[in-house]
Amino acid sequence: MKKSLFAVVVVILACASLTYAQGETNVIDSINSFTSYNVYDFDFVGGGTRAKGMGNAFIGVSNDVTGGSWNPAGLYELDKTTMGISWYSMTPKGVTTTQSISNFTELNHSGSFNNLSALNFISPIRISGHPFVFSLNLTRNFNIFKQFGYRLNVPREFQTVVPDVITYYDTNDVNTMQVVRQKGGLNSLNFAFGTRFRDNISFGVAVNIYTGKSIFNSESFTTVNDFRVNVVQFATLTENMIVEDTNEFSGANATIGFMYNGDKLDAGLTIRTPFSLKENRKQGLYIIDEINNVPTLTDTIFNRDILYEYEMPLMIGAGIGYHVNDNWLLAGDVEYRGFSGKKVNYRVSQTVNPGGNNIDSFIVIDPNWNNSFSIRLGSEYIKSFNFGDVPIRAGFGAVPIPGPSVDTSGISSTAINYNFTTGTGIHWNQIHLDIAYTYKIGRASCRERV
Repeated sequence: MKKSLFAVVVVILACASLTYAQGETNVIDSINSFTSYNVYDFDFVGGGTRAKGMGNAFIGVSNDVTGGSWNPAGLYELDKTTMGISWYSMTPKGVTTTQSISNFTELNHSGSFNNLSALNFISPIRISGHPFVFSLNLTRNFNIFKQFGYRLNVPREFQTVVPDVITYYDTNDVNTMQVVRQKGGLNSLNFAFGTRFRDNISFGVAVNIYTGKSIFNSESFTTVNDFRVNVVQFATLTENMIVEDTNEFSGANATIGFMYNGDKLDAGLTIRTPFSLKENRKQGLYIIDEINNVPTLTDTIFNRDILYEYEMPLMIGAGIGYHVNDNWLLAGDVEYRGFSGKKVNYRVSQTVNPGGNNIDSFIVIDPNWNNSFSIRLGSEYIKSFNFGDVPIRAGFGAVPIPGPSVDTSGISSTAINYNFTTGTGIHWNQIHLDIAYTYKIGRASCRERV
C-alpha cells in the first residue's frame, strides 16, 4: 500500500511542473500523460522555402508550387506542371525558467530535429474548356519539439499506520531528476484547385487532411531518504519511471481563398473552416522500485485508449503583395484565429455498443486560450547574373500563442513567437534551389533552417 501510494505521488510530482492548467485538468494530465495541449503553438502555415524566407507573408502572393497550402486562389497564375520539395532542420537553444510545485526550475533546451517540410505538385488542366490548376501538397503545418532536464526537491508527508496503536507522520524530501524529450509535428495532405472567378479575381478551394505524430519520452529517477519501511526500520527508497508516448493526430477542414491580381498590387483572402483536431495516445509506463538497492516492485502499464479532441477555430487571413518593380516584391499578411472560448474534450470512458457505434464519455476542459492576431512581413529581390537569377529574401513575423503565459509572479499574459527570417538561392529556367533561415524567439528559442 505504501509503495503504491508512493508511485502515485511520484507520477503527480513529475508531471506537475509540465502542466499549466488547474484543478480537474491538472489531475487528468498528471495521470494520463506528461504532454499537454499547452505544448502546441497551433500555428497553421503553408510550406515552401520561398515563403519561409519571406517571413511566411504569402497569402497575397501564393504564386508558386506551394500555393495550394497557402491560398489556393493563387494557383490560377501558374501555367506549368511543377514539382517541389523542402527539407528543414531545427536546433533549439536557450533556457526557460518555470515555476514548479514549491520552487523555480531552469529548463535547458538542446538537441536537433529535421524532417520533410513540404512536398508539392501542380498541374494546369481544362474542364469543359474552362482552365483550372490543381495541386497536391504534403505540408508540415507546425513542429513539436522539446528536450530538457531538471531537478526537483519537494518535502512530502508520509504516513505509516499501525492498526489500533499509532500513526507515524514523517516528512521526507522527495528528490526527482527528470529528462524529457519530444519530437514530431502536425502535417496536412492538401488537395486544392484554383480558377478565374471574374476579371482579375481568382477563386480556390483546398481540402486539408491532417496527420502526423509526436514521440514523447520521459525518464525520472526519484529518491526518498530515511523512508519508514515498517515501524522501526528506515531505508532509502528509489524509483525509476519511464514514460513513452506515441501521439497521433487526425482531422480535416477546408481552405477557401480569393485573389486579386493587379498591375502592381496583389491581394489575397483565406478562410480556414473550424474543425476538431484529434490526438490519440498510446502510452507505456514502466516503474522499478528499490529499497536499499534491492528491487521491490517492477510494474508495466499500457494505455492505448487516450483521446483528446481540440476545438480548432475559424481562421481568417488577408495579405498583399506589392511589386515595386519587376524584380522587387513586398508582402504583408495578417491572420486572425479565434481560439478564445474553444475547449479540449478528454475521453474518460468508452462503452462498446455491439449494435452500432461505440459510446464515448468526455470531460470538457477549458484551456483558457486567447484569440491570436498574427502579423507577417516579407520582401524578395531578384538579382540576375549570367549563371542564373539569385533571390534575396527577408521577413519578420509576430505570432501569438493561444495558451496563456504565466510569469514567476503568477500574472497571465499572451505569449508571442517572434520570427526573423532570411533566404536566398539560385534559379534557372526549370530548376529553382532555395535556402531559408529562421531565428525564432518565444516560448522556446530555436533556429530553423529550411
